[in-house]
Amino acid sequence: MKSWRRAGGFTLIEVMVAFMVLAIAIAATIRMSSRSIDLAQQLRARLLADWIVQDRLEEHRAMRYWPAVGVREGVIDQAGQSFRWREIVAPTQFSRFRRIEIVVSAKSDPDTVLARQVTSIAGPGF
Repeated sequence: MKSWRRAGGFTLIEVMVAFMVLAIAIAATIRMSSRSIDLAQQLRARLLADWIVQDRLEEHRAMRYWPAVGVREGVIDQAGQSFRWREIVAPTQFSRFRRIEIVVSAKSDPDTVLARQVTSIAGPGF
């Protein structure tokens, strides 16, 4: 009589479970990589927007002119991306200073603020 011995190796169920575990691990890795790429793009956009804010402020300081009270808006391209900026100039309680708020957003999504800065600028002769 022959005795049936179990052959060495893995059963179909064991192989399928191993593939499922591997598939879940690969999917999680891809998801994390995708999220990292998205975060890097957001960080880049925020950095560029912050540079635009600084450029707008430095333009006021370099030109040494007294900015008129009101709202100014514009669009600027920075590193291949289009941004929308908005300046709100308001008087302060001190007559020789003006309050400037600069807000920058992506041109494609003006509701999402990427950078905002509020500061004061001194008038001429100060």
